[in-house]
Amino acid sequence: MDVKALDVQIGRLLWDGAAKGPVVVQAVGRAGGLRGMIDSAYVKGGFDADMAAGRLSSIKADLDFVKLSRLDEKAVASTDSWLDTLHPGSFPSLSLVGRHVLWHGFDVGRLQVEVDSQARGIVLRSASLRSDNHELVVERGEWTRHGGTDRTHIAGTLKVKNSGMLAAEFGYPEFVRDTPAEVNYTLNWAETPFGVSSANLAGTVDMKLGKGALLKVDVGIGRFLGLFNVDALWRRLSLDFSDLFGAGMAYDGIAGKLDIAHGRAETKGFVIDGVAAKIVIDGGVKLATREVDQVVTVIPNTSIALPVAGVLMGGPLGPAVGAAVGAGVFVADKMMDGQVERLTQTRYRVEGSLDNPVITKDSGDAPRE
Repeated sequence: MDVKALDVQIGRLLWDGAAKGPVVVQAVGRAGGLRGMIDSAYVKGGFDADMAAGRLSSIKADLDFVKLSRLDEKAVASTDSWLDTLHPGSFPSLSLVGRHVLWHGFDVGRLQVEVDSQARGIVLRSASLRSDNHELVVERGEWTRHGGTDRTHIAGTLKVKNSGMLAAEFGYPEFVRDTPAEVNYTLNWAETPFGVSSANLAGTVDMKLGKGALLKVDVGIGRFLGLFNVDALWRRLSLDFSDLFGAGMAYDGIAGKLDIAHGRAETKGFVIDGVAAKIVIDGGVKLATREVDQVVTVIPNTSIALPVAGVLMGGPLGPAVGAAVGAGVFVADKMMDGQVERLTQTRYRVEGSLDNPVITKDSGDAPRE
């Protein structure tokens, strides 16, 4: 079927009951396909489409902007249901450039996507979202269907120069300072791309964050560190180590790996290398019920903790004595290969709801090596 021209003008587009504004699509026929433009509140630019056997076989799009927003649970479920009615192999191949991706008014970078259509499904050869501050890359992805079962797989990296700047763009200003980050992920689930859930998600997430600070530990920390309710832990540490921990948390780095399977995320040796103390988290979280079962080891930094304790001795000699004692213990700790530091550590059990966990001192266990 040859198409000579296409002119579609929609005054008010509805998607899942929500108004998305007017849409204009215009195109002219060419040998083997169409060339045209689309203009709407969510996407604007030109496209070149190839036709084969009466259907779209490939699309090349060069877009001025792509506007994204959060999808609520109803919209996600609706999109997943729609994808269930389609075979992934029925989608055309796609080569797309979005010069500006807009997220709630912020320009978060340039988008580039390359997708191949195959009989068994679609293969994401590459995808990236890049700005001067961050780089999100999908190195490999696919959505296939075999025997009535869908499978989705993605793997890639996220690199951020300044997480504080990125957090502000996503609506969390004055939350985190500096903090370069690198995250490597490999994730898969037995559903369509929009059918991911806590029950079917599996894979690994390996993260390394550099020097920075959480400015508001009690606001949004779950979104930043994911599956660790550090704000509740920090409130407890502010009581047990009131001289070391304040309202914020400065750190030299954060590193750890999450293993996700069977509805549970596990970690061993997730380290928050704070300026005042090192925090090591072992254990897991049930993703569906948000139940946590973790052991948290807090190791005060002897080079900071002991001088502070000396200063708190009071009196005119307090600071001098504290500094001398602190320096002596610090040197001794180095000579004893960290034995003093291990003796000063405290362990906690974190159990119950992730939103409101019960945190208790675990005094019966042996010190962590």
